[in-house]
Amino acid sequence: MSQRDLAGEKVTASYVSLLEAGSRVPTLDVVVHLANTLGVTVTDLLGQDIHPPSPGNRFEESLLLADRLMSDAADANDYLRAAETLQAAFDRARQQGNDLRALEIGVRLQQVLAVINRSADRVSLIQQILGLPGACASPDLRVVLSSDLAAALRQAGRLPEAVAAAQSALEAGLPPALRGGAEHVKLLGVLTSVLVELGEADRAETHVLEMLRVARSAGAPGLQGRAHWVATNAYSRMGRHDLARHHLTQAHRALAAPTMPLREWLRFCRSSAAVLLEAGDDLDEVEIWLTNAATSARMLGLPGERKRVEALHARMQLAKGELEECLQGVAEVLADSAGMSVVDLIRLRLVQAEALFRLDRRAEAEALYHSLASRAEEVGAQRLAADIWRRLESLPVGGPTQHHRMPSQLADPQPRPTVVS
Repeated sequence: MSQRDLAGEKVTASYVSLLEAGSRVPTLDVVVHLANTLGVTVTDLLGQDIHPPSPGNRFEESLLLADRLMSDAADANDYLRAAETLQAAFDRARQQGNDLRALEIGVRLQQVLAVINRSADRVSLIQQILGLPGACASPDLRVVLSSDLAAALRQAGRLPEAVAAAQSALEAGLPPALRGGAEHVKLLGVLTSVLVELGEADRAETHVLEMLRVARSAGAPGLQGRAHWVATNAYSRMGRHDLARHHLTQAHRALAAPTMPLREWLRFCRSSAAVLLEAGDDLDEVEIWLTNAATSARMLGLPGERKRVEALHARMQLAKGELEECLQGVAEVLADSAGMSVVDLIRLRLVQAEALFRLDRRAEAEALYHSLASRAEEVGAQRLAADIWRRLESLPVGGPTQHHRMPSQLADPQPRPTVVS
């Protein structure tokens, strides 16, 4: 394995060279990254027993077995089993007072919880990890975990808290090992996404431009592609569809499918379909992206991702005018919507409200619109709430018209100059 392969997007190849020469002492999160990349435990990588003696030896054996079981479960896409295995190992580590091992397991567990969309559990876990001595001692790890916490809070619909978590990490100052790299871009991306949901477009755009600048300076095509991907979603939510299309094209050029993990490719396909739907673009192209997403979701065996794809399919049926089929699709997703974020559920119910209105079921549609606008305000999604209220005000008095736009497609009431990065 080359130094570049070992570095990944976490550190640089030159930093790995300095580690090999003994000129640098890695922080804990770098040690965990290197161990995961090499497929070994932290103990094996350090070449020494970092755990207490007996009865810790028996404990260590059980944790090594947990590692193997978790790895097998992940390889088989059995993420629920992986989560159960890691949770049991994490709890045992905490009971034994083995904070370093709990930290190592907890970091991996929260990543699995992200995959299976257990956002509330993930928030609680990250908060526990941040309270461990090892996390307190590593500025790098605290920034990484704060970024993950912000993402989990956003998924859980706790938007103001998500902004606070991301903002505090930035204001504390990024450690040199993270500044200008993948974690820097990720943190700016999370903050951007939450600010858009909160309706703070000006602040969001400031961070979008900063994120694109950092990614461009890093020079890694994959990192630039992910920055363009975040920019695509942000501008789409702002109603600035030309910029969204521009950044989607840039993201697609940088994120070629063969080089992406399948789960990332699934999310990119799903995101692309959503952006094109909101822009009112060619539905044939939307269907291609949705087909790719659905195939990937089946291969991965992730029910939460399948539900997200099905929700987008219901939106496409609405765009095609297949209203009864759309309502049926929405009902099927709502019957088992575990793992979907609060904002995603609001957007799905908006599809339902629009279909009801177009079927001349105005009273039901208006009641649902009112309920969704209030719910959006409750979770802090102010822009979405404003869009829903505007949609209510714009409903034709005499009934549905042939063509009108969903709340997410409404143009920004204050157009801004186009910025191309």
